[in-house]
Amino acid sequence: SADLWVRGNGAYAAGDFATAADAYNQVADAGFATGDVWYNLGNTHLRLGHLGDAVACFLRARALNPRDQDVRTNLEFARRSAKDALASIEPKPVLRTLFFWHYVLSVAELRTIFIVANTLTWLLLALRLFRRSEVIGWLTVFSIVIAVAAGGSWAMREVLPERSAVVRNVEIDAHAGVSRDSVVRFKLHAGTEVAWLDRSGEWLRVAISSGEQAWVHQDDVITVEP
Repeated sequence: SADLWVRGNGAYAAGDFATAADAYNQVADAGFATGDVWYNLGNTHLRLGHLGDAVACFLRARALNPRDQDVRTNLEFARRSAKDALASIEPKPVLRTLFFWHYVLSVAELRTIFIVANTLTWLLLALRLFRRSEVIGWLTVFSIVIAVAAGGSWAMREVLPERSAVVRNVEIDAHAGVSRDSVVRFKLHAGTEVAWLDRSGEWLRVAISSGEQAWVHQDDVITVEP
């Protein structure tokens, strides 16, 4: 994977974006899909004009590196390049403020914080059996709060992941049913993000930011699961 990573970076620097994309994809397929890999692959797809693939890659990169400003900036740039004037599927600002840790920490970070805080809580509880102290008491309360907050967010991200799909093709039809012969409710274009709600065979039920729902074929979109 290290050789493929170096090859991809070299190809990108040389302007051979097709080779770079192939190398980065091989790295991801080999199980080394880090935030940096998805970020570089997203930039490569942008260079190739693959807007849908670029948005999907940046979303995956953000899930792993949620505080990386370069990832967020390039994601916003790719979003602005999409033809459909639809709001992105993002949580409301008040939720981002009240539950900031849920959105600024990755799943791996939340899991680590929960394990550490939970372990510390039990150690402090054990210590209180031998030594009563106001400081130990407050530290115990603090560690419990951290464990509950991190554990709750981790569980929510694992059990109810915010699944989305990004339109891959230049233009696709969103249908009223699971057939290309069914009524077309609206059209979507490359790079547009939709919320992925359900699956029926090869069809996905999706929703756009206005709340309207429809069915799209899985071949027309790229699914993104944190």
